[in-house]
Amino acid sequence: AVRGRRADPRRDGAPLMATATLRPDATNYNSGWTVAVAASAHTAVDDDPVDDTSYVQAAAGTWYLEFGIGALTLPAYAQIKAVSVRVRRRGNSSATLDVAIGYRPSAGAAVKSLVLSAGEKPTSTTATKTYGSLVTAPGGAAWDNDVTIPNMIVTLGANNTNIRVHEIYVDVEY
Repeated sequence: AVRGRRADPRRDGAPLMATATLRPDATNYNSGWTVAVAASAHTAVDDDPVDDTSYVQAAAGTWYLEFGIGALTLPAYAQIKAVSVRVRRRGNSSATLDVAIGYRPSAGAAVKSLVLSAGEKPTSTTATKTYGSLVTAPGGAAWDNDVTIPNMIVTLGANNTNIRVHEIYVDVEY
């Protein structure tokens, strides 16, 4: 058994926790980001395996880009323990990048969101950064496979053309 985790007898001593990685499957809102080497913003940042040739790039000024995140099917006994966002990005050490996660509780409802990083200044080296390990959804609700996960969004904000985002991952630990 793995130290610090209870073993599940139904799985021959394997740890109870596993991680599923979700990727963007929709571009919900784009206020000025350009797309390079892809048909849409969400296909530019969902490469598997990782491919830095496609990306989204902020325009001059302050611009936002919102992605819908793909659905997740969990085993019947699973409970979501935490959610984190990983972003593969680069900048110029002066341009800022904001990253937020949220969900829309129902059609037409206001988004419940949480800023994971505001004003970060990525360097010119393309690198992946992990933002948060959230045990509850924005607004304090429990993560679940009925409302919070299927309606999840990731939003990017940037202030000039030096910000590029190559990949977005949402890791769901259950």
